[in-house]
Amino acid sequence: YRATLRTTGEEVAIKVQRPGVLSNVALDLYMMRTLLVPLYQRFNRDANTDLVSLVDAWGTGFVNELDYRKEAEATTQFVRAMQE
Repeated sequence: YRATLRTTGEEVAIKVQRPGVLSNVALDLYMMRTLLVPLYQRFNRDANTDLVSLVDAWGTGFVNELDYRKEAEATTQFVRAMQE
């Protein structure tokens, strides 16, 4: 979403986080680890991928993105690094 600050007229982005989103994400990750990973491994025995680690890394990144303060700080650091 977009908005305009009344005080400065600056256009800003609005991010809305729905109630319960973290518990929904946690359930999704749990299901991926307990159901999909073993199923994939059963039918793809030759796969050379550590799917549990892959799901965990993806989940960590996804959960971190739900913390908008961390995301804002990372964005600020990225912008500073690009300006240097």
